[in-house]
Amino acid sequence: MSEIREGLRIGILGLQGSYKAHEEMFKSLINSYTLSVSIIKSTSQLVEIDGLIIPGGESTSISLLCERSNLYEPLRNFVNEGNPVWGTCAGLVFLSKYVSQVKNGGQKFLESMDIKTERNYFGSQKDSFEVLIKTPCLKGKKPFRCLFIRAPVITAVDQDKVEALAELEKSGKSLIVAARQENKLLSTRSSLTIHVGTSTF
Repeated sequence: MSEIREGLRIGILGLQGSYKAHEEMFKSLINSYTLSVSIIKSTSQLVEIDGLIIPGGESTSISLLCERSNLYEPLRNFVNEGNPVWGTCAGLVFLSKYVSQVKNGGQKFLESMDIKTERNYFGSQKDSFEVLIKTPCLKGKKPFRCLFIRAPVITAVDQDKVEALAELEKSGKSLIVAARQENKLLSTRSSLTIHVGTSTF
């Protein structure tokens, strides 16, 4: 974990979803690494952070609340300026350029990553499951145990721009569950921890 920069300031989008759980996880690292964590709910806070996490939750609600809070364009600019961003679950959907199974009336996405995503790919909550996921990008690391609850998957990527970091074999299909494009990292579940550029989320 030596790639974590000293004094790294991590922001977690706190409009809806599991931002508190993400905050607790990062705060547990403070004793080991010099970093700070804050919940982001306004545009002015974006200038105070080095990297952003968009957590799991409900992607339609996150999108709507971003627009109501006038955060949509500032967030998009933050991502496109090259700042490290990690989208987990609903955050993955929100960062995707193409999304299937969009709710009636549509929703607005940041469209910052050249992937196609399918929401709630595995079905309802009763279809949840745990599985060990191999991550070849983390050499020498044991497989991660991941829990999939109404999770999305990445169904297609622009192979010239996007690197698939982890895949899940399910019902005879190979499904991408983590990917990276430049400064952007996506995982279908937040239990998967991956290196992003010079920072580790």
